[in-house]
Amino acid sequence: MRISALQSLVSVNCDNEIVNHLRHIRHFWLSLVDGNLIASKKINHDTRFDSLIYFLYIFFKDFKYLVICAYCIKRLLGYFKGSIYTIINHIFIALSEGDPMEQFELGYRQVWLYAIRYYLLMPPDLKTDAKLFANSNRVKADEHTVYKMARLAYRLGFRSTEIEELVNQSPDRVIARTVLLQARKSGIFRYNPYMFELLVDRIIKYFQNIIPDQARISPEHLTNSSIDLCMRCGLSRIQTHNDDRRTGSRTGEQIIQGYRLQ
Repeated sequence: MRISALQSLVSVNCDNEIVNHLRHIRHFWLSLVDGNLIASKKINHDTRFDSLIYFLYIFFKDFKYLVICAYCIKRLLGYFKGSIYTIINHIFIALSEGDPMEQFELGYRQVWLYAIRYYLLMPPDLKTDAKLFANSNRVKADEHTVYKMARLAYRLGFRSTEIEELVNQSPDRVIARTVLLQARKSGIFRYNPYMFELLVDRIIKYFQNIIPDQARISPEHLTNSSIDLCMRCGLSRIQTHNDDRRTGSRTGEQIIQGYRLQ
């Protein structure tokens, strides 16, 4: 294992998730011998498995997935020290009756699931990552996607300066304001200041009439799924990632199961 890999483990700020995944690997190997440490030493290359074999190579393959999704979540937190789990727990406010910790755990998972599902539209600064994999070659994150993640986090009870700023900067609202301001030359025409925001709201209502224009894809056009889902690891190819989003197959749940998100 390279020193650079250790640096990545520290800088991603996902201590809880990393430890949980390593424990999951240990549990996998011990489960083969009913928890017998002595018997575990007899496991060799001739031992057969019907699923993905968990070892450090697989861990670091999945770690690439964790890093890029963690970057999405960091958009909601700004600069911080410590783990993502600790910081998000600190900014959580229970919004209803019931167990606050249970509400936090469910909310925490939902934010991660959103990042896992849409990370392709919220990339970090473009580097020399291979375009073949779902690392996204977009230079700038999609504003609507980032806004929806912030709105989801806010609705779940998470409060931070970054979340509130993103929620207040709705892309639809920015577009509506721009349309109104550019419709006539400034200095010659002006709006009633008491009516301007009402006009913005009126334009936004028209946006709600937009319907998805996504062609229905038949099963034969989906990526070859001959590889069992339980055998997959790491970043998916772009087409596979998009197919997962359409079918709801691997995206999210398998990664969460692997890292056992707190």
